[in-house]
Amino acid sequence: MKSVSAELAEIHTCAHSSGHFDWSAERRCRKRQHLAQGVLEAIAELSWINKAHYLNYVTANMEENMTSAEREIEAGTFAALATGLTALDHPSPWDRLHRSWLSRHYFRIEPGVGSPSQ
Repeated sequence: MKSVSAELAEIHTCAHSSGHFDWSAERRCRKRQHLAQGVLEAIAELSWINKAHYLNYVTANMEENMTSAEREIEAGTFAALATGLTALDHPSPWDRLHRSWLSRHYFRIEPGVGSPSQ
């Protein structure tokens, strides 16, 4: 049987990596936290599901932890996203802070327990 995983934001990590308070970033972070809490509540009875809790905004000043190949894939994916957004007249996220996350991917795995009932 294949394993099932849920990827969600770490619940208790809204920090301001840019050194100043940013209401927009705070709202985005809170939305991710609420979504993560909703996912955890939805799968609470499904103990066999693996959970990958990832950090996002707080990693900008942490040590880079991706290989060059992983970073290239991340940068290419993010470039495609930025291109699509600007093509639809949205602001580009291709700024210094967003690019700082391209070489950092921090998460912790909470392994599931047991197996789904037949």
